Amino acid sequence: MFGIVMRHTHGAARFSFFLAPLVMLGEVFSDLQQPTLMAGIIDHGLARGDMSYVVHQAGLMAMFAVFGLMCGAGCGVLGS
Repeated sequence: MFGIVMRHTHGAARFSFFLAPLVMLGEVFSDLQQPTLMAGIIDHGLARGDMSYVVHQAGLMAMFAVFGLMCGAGCGVLGS
């Protein structure tokens, strides 16, 4: 089956065939980091009253959210 796909795809289609799943993995990774970061905010930041930790983790959550958005959009572009 893989040989059939390789015979019938060339150029940008072959590039997109391999890159789209990798970009999707980036989106999944960033989505799976959100609960971990939120747990850290609750366990370490709010429980100890450390607002600088909360702000730092919230910034990381925002970065992961933007990264996930870009990866999701990229996967949509590459998949179409």
